[in-house]
Amino acid sequence: MDTVTHGSSESTSTRDLLRFCQVEQEWVLETTMALARLESPTTDKTAVDRCGEELALRLTAIGGTVTRLPKLAVGDHLRAEFGSGASVDALPWRAALLAGLIAETVAG
Repeated sequence: MDTVTHGSSESTSTRDLLRFCQVEQEWVLETTMALARLESPTTDKTAVDRCGEELALRLTAIGGTVTRLPKLAVGDHLRAEFGSGASVDALPWRAALLAGLIAETVAG
């Protein structure tokens, strides 16, 4: 991501993310609310896995290939891979937002 500033304290990537969130406001709000509603305390493997399943569905819906990496004592990890090309312009922001949302949901 381009984080070069051009005469302002706001980075290009920050402006791009803000613009994406404004354009995709409905998707951002619905996704945030859906993940926030899932109770997933870090110490509850079943709850974390349930939250991970929702995240896997959403990553798949935006074109990711999701691999579950099973863990015994903690929530399973997910690896999502995305292709490249013009058809995936919005994917980096969607994927980044999903990753951030799930990290906050599980940790917070």
